[in-house]
Formats: sequence, C-alpha cells, structure tokens
Amino acid sequence: MFMEINDLDKIDEYLKSQNEIMLLKFDNKESKYNEYFSSLDLKIINITDKDIISFYEIETLPTVLVYKNRNLLDSIIGFKTKTELIKNILNLIQ
Repeated sequence: MFMEINDLDKIDEYLKSQNEIMLLKFDNKESKYNEYFSSLDLKIINITDKDIISFYEIETLPTVLVYKNRNLLDSIIGFKTKTELIKNILNLIQ
C-alpha cells in the first residue's frame, strides 16, 4: 500500500498504530522508487513536504526509513538500483 501523507502528526500517529513493516520514503518528487515499491507487499508512506523532510533531518533525497514494530531498523540513503533497493529492504525485514 502506497500513501502520500504530508502531515507530521498523521505520520506519527500512523507509525505508532502499526505493528508491522513500514517504509517512510522521503523524496522531492514522484520518483522511480514509487514503481520499485509496487512489487513489495509493504506499507509505504511517501513524504515530499520540505518541512517534514527537514524535521526528520533528511539530507539526501531519496531516503527510505525502514520501521518494524514501530522501531527504526535502518535507513537507505540515496538512489539505488531496483535490485539493490529491494535486496536491502528484504535483508532488513527478515
């Protein structure tokens, strides 16, 4: 499931209510990453709002934060190939 949320409180609420794998994707545009994620059965929040990106102190776009059971597992910083991105995510969530 791919969602666009640009409200910090809603993002926080959503993260707190989930007990599963979730990805926060920070980007300044609709990117190819959106296509990459369509093959994954994960919840993904796409964040393009500059203020929220700044709040999370994201310096490089795109950045993906990987959460599991409300805990931050890791971040994937910068553009990766589809194979590399999917491999990184699958390694983190297994």
